[in-house]
Amino acid sequence: MTYAQLDHIADAVNPLLGLSVVAGALWLERARAWEFLLRAVIATLLVQQSAKWVQHLGWLGPDFPSTHFAVALCLATLLALLHKKLIPVAIGVIVAYGALMLWQRYHTPLEMAGALYAAPVAIVAQRWRRRSRAKVSPN
Repeated sequence: MTYAQLDHIADAVNPLLGLSVVAGALWLERARAWEFLLRAVIATLLVQQSAKWVQHLGWLGPDFPSTHFAVALCLATLLALLHKKLIPVAIGVIVAYGALMLWQRYHTPLEMAGALYAAPVAIVAQRWRRRSRAKVSPN
């Protein structure tokens, strides 16, 4: 495959992951799909914007951390949270995407390692629950 063909594949990964999360949530989470998707959007935007903010600071170069890899890792984590049978798929996509990014020389391993914060952000966004205060009835 040529560099241009691999570039098209790399460009398609995040949109396809995003569509997979939406479809998976609507299919597997039926009753709480919109809650899952709202939390997914918040997590993804937080990951993307925080990566851009750190890049703007330029601590370890203009591409640290990799925004594309961070968003892919966030979306793959969200996909894995939908069902345990999707975990191998999510891992496979991330490993293949990471290898492709290194092969194409889009990012260094350090820039990609800097994106590892995205998985915990996705997990916390989905696992966090608002605690309701117990209402105490007056006697």
